[in-house]
Amino acid sequence: MTGNKFRGETCAFCSVRPSTTDDHVLAKGWFVEAQRDNLAQVPACAVCNGLKAKLESELMVVLPFGARHADSTENLSRLGGKRFVNKANIRHALRLQRAVARPWVRDRGVVRPGMTVPIDWEKVEALCEYIARGLAWHELDRLQLGADCFVEAHSLIGPVGRTLRHLRQLNAGRRVERNIGNQTFRYWAAQSSDNPQITVWEISFYGGLRSERSGDGPHNIGVMTAPKRVRDSAEQKSELLRKWRTGTRLHEQGTRLHRDIG
Repeated sequence: MTGNKFRGETCAFCSVRPSTTDDHVLAKGWFVEAQRDNLAQVPACAVCNGLKAKLESELMVVLPFGARHADSTENLSRLGGKRFVNKANIRHALRLQRAVARPWVRDRGVVRPGMTVPIDWEKVEALCEYIARGLAWHELDRLQLGADCFVEAHSLIGPVGRTLRHLRQLNAGRRVERNIGNQTFRYWAAQSSDNPQITVWEISFYGGLRSERSGDGPHNIGVMTAPKRVRDSAEQKSELLRKWRTGTRLHEQGTRLHRDIG
């Protein structure tokens, strides 16, 4: 069902087209039924709503395999399994990629059997860019991040994660922290006191995804936003921003989600 309480407003995701529906920034399908109340909604155009929904429908199948939050078992058994069966194309693609490998892995100093599932991190990052745009509208006084802004996501592993968290600690006019659905989804944000379009976000799915490269720590996603002119100027002066912009993207290295089965 589509809502219309924002009909006619500018889309929160592209900041260009008029909205045709209301969209949950965090789709209900990420959450078990008991955790679906009062999810943020924003105006969305048909194009953005469709592209975001396509990313969600695929990632909702695989991300639960890397979950570590309290509802992870229920989510995977009740929701993930059902989606896996219903998404024949995704199931086929995963099978072709030998989706479920069963290596022995070291976790918190203990070697135990596990399973790994391939994931397209580029799609995770693309979805987080949509989410950051929607949350900026919802949390930061209907902030619009239009064509004159860059919105860029990175997987927060190693130096890239340290850079984002350093940036988040810099002078901020506003900070936001939310824990939704018993750690099903968490995010932290800082907005510049100098320019409201300069923001940094850290996004956590399912208590922090566990991947082959994340070790004992969470595998979160970071998003940075700023006017392009500010980015271009700052990039020439700021070593921090250069590190962020040149950060290694994990999707290029084929990192897989990991889940203990022992």
